[in-house]
Amino acid sequence: MTATATPHHIAALRFARSSVRILRNIVRDLEARQPEGVDISLFVKALESAELDEPLVVAFNERSEIELMADGFTRWGLNRPAIDELNGSIGRHSR
Repeated sequence: MTATATPHHIAALRFARSSVRILRNIVRDLEARQPEGVDISLFVKALESAELDEPLVVAFNERSEIELMADGFTRWGLNRPAIDELNGSIGRHSR
């Protein structure tokens, strides 16, 4: 039996309402092109979160993972989402 890694931390990414249009365009583009290696579900969930003005809750093992995820959205033309601590693991609110 192999042990599976369980995420140690939970955080929320908060997208600006102004991100809805950009996220919608990204999702449409990815649905049309279906590029290999791109997880469209993350963008769909981010879009839903932005539309509802609700956080996107994510689990991760290391702080660097959530930072890289937040930074990754900027490569797609979005403002970096704010990171909210949910379980005391992050220790601060960042933008």
